Amino acid sequence: MDRGISRCTALLFLLLYLVACGGDSHSMSDGGSPTSPSNPTNPSGQKYPRSYPAVIRGIWEPGAWDQLAAFVSNQSGVDRLTSLGINTVSVLVSFDVLENGEYRFQDGRLESGEEEIQRYKQLGFAVLLSANPYGVPTDADPQTRLDNYLLSSGAAAVELAELGELYNVEYFSPANEFEGSLANEQFPDFLQSPNPPETPFDPHDEGTNRRVEVASEWFRNVLPDLRSRFSGGLIAKVGGAHNGYRVDGYDYLGFTIDHQYLDQEDFRRLIGIQYTQIAEAASASGVSWMVGEAYFHHSEPGLDLDQATKDFLEGMQEHYFDISLDEYMNFSGSLSPCGYVFIGYFMDGIEVKDSPSEPVIKNYFEDMVTSADACALD
Repeated sequence: MDRGISRCTALLFLLLYLVACGGDSHSMSDGGSPTSPSNPTNPSGQKYPRSYPAVIRGIWEPGAWDQLAAFVSNQSGVDRLTSLGINTVSVLVSFDVLENGEYRFQDGRLESGEEEIQRYKQLGFAVLLSANPYGVPTDADPQTRLDNYLLSSGAAAVELAELGELYNVEYFSPANEFEGSLANEQFPDFLQSPNPPETPFDPHDEGTNRRVEVASEWFRNVLPDLRSRFSGGLIAKVGGAHNGYRVDGYDYLGFTIDHQYLDQEDFRRLIGIQYTQIAEAASASGVSWMVGEAYFHHSEPGLDLDQATKDFLEGMQEHYFDISLDEYMNFSGSLSPCGYVFIGYFMDGIEVKDSPSEPVIKNYFEDMVTSADACALD
């Protein structure tokens, strides 16, 4: 990679902030933690044992986590989720990217993330914990901004992995849709897409290809620090489908699907293409693959949609679920999928609860089984 991650610059900053970091900000840990696999004293581990489902059937509620928490505070809410087939709950913890490879978890998010982990583990769900960066460094040079962003993201992921190990979280992703964050205009030009594809069926542009390369390298670079601290399943969670991801050493490659405002015929064609692309990337990486996020919004706040479009998308949501799950169940590639996570049960403009989509998901989740060892973690 001619202009990707500047290794010399990254190593220089890593050495500097290992020595000099302080205050409320954080940087990369300099050794094993009390909760790492190499230092296994973990009193919480006995209280929160790991339990891996044969196949991940998950829910993610980042914009309405408080509503989900209130819902499961009553046993009827827990029963409804489990009757839907859900066995895994995703927990997202966001952090602010600071200067020189440092970071700071957003106010209260680390504590609330810890509470969410405990809540869903106690209720018998597996947990998928994920880190999510906000902001970019302010260095004058775009390449230095990128280098420090990658360092901050890696350091925060390592600390969060330690929290996941403390509570025996089943799955951990060091980032969410990481390659998408690299499209920020503050980063070098080679990561930008000034002329993106006109349709989702067109070939990927060079900016997308380069973001996939840089994200893949970041996932691989942070892997040793994650493996030394977290003994559960590791998921490389990316955004769009692309056959160029290389995330060797992880357990899963997860990606996001969305409707792209398509009708049923074109959406089915697109999903078939995307499943094939991500399966190719997973096979080349030697990992399993999954739908890390099914995002079928219709009127999410912040989207400037006219009423006709909102009505169309709301009426289509159940069909998007039906088609994507049908293609999942009948995928004929050499590498079968190992999980499906959707967003969201309560979130405005996406909500599945009490919609025609809910029974669709239930019917497919009931039949989403796998052979005993097809997706099992050792």
